[in-house]
Amino acid sequence: MSARTSRRIDPAERLALERAVVEAREQSGAEIRVAVVGACDDYDGWRWRLGVWLAALALLGLGAFAAPLPLAAYLGAQGLALALGLALARTGPVLRTLVPPADLEARARDRADRIFAAQRDAEGGVLVFVALLERRVLVLAGEAARRSLAPGRHWPELVAPVREGLARDDVPGGLRAALAECAELLPPGPSAPAAPGPPRLVVLEDGPALEG
Repeated sequence: MSARTSRRIDPAERLALERAVVEAREQSGAEIRVAVVGACDDYDGWRWRLGVWLAALALLGLGAFAAPLPLAAYLGAQGLALALGLALARTGPVLRTLVPPADLEARARDRADRIFAAQRDAEGGVLVFVALLERRVLVLAGEAARRSLAPGRHWPELVAPVREGLARDDVPGGLRAALAECAELLPPGPSAPAAPGPPRLVVLEDGPALEG
């Protein structure tokens, strides 16, 4: 399962997402955007840590269970173990096992905050953010958007359909369901303010070249 957005969301799916964003914006008047990021960090420190651990285990294993070998054999085994660790840690399942959940959450939150801060009208805006490798879904809303929330409704309602889409490897479908919910969460209001040039309704970023 790739963490690269270019492999997970093709041009036709992106166009469908943009149409869904436009429809949600027209119904609510809020500046709604979607952002899908392949990975929020390269996690190099954790990748090297796994490589060093495996290299140390290789040396200990040879020393404990193998007959004495030439120095080159020990060095070669360590080099192969290091390379294996670096390769394994490029995959999402291994990396998510290594990195503490709080760190994954913090990386995703930081990237979402930076994208949200770049919106034209962050005060009245809503961002539905997905980090593929971290498997995180966040919804950020400005103060005006939070005040406009329909009675009895809550922003976490948008998270569930996107998580379901992640689980079945259908991120675009999950996002479209969340956008439909977003239009219901926010009562109809004035249209989002116009901006010079076309707005980026759907932000897609591959991030570091890691595999989900």
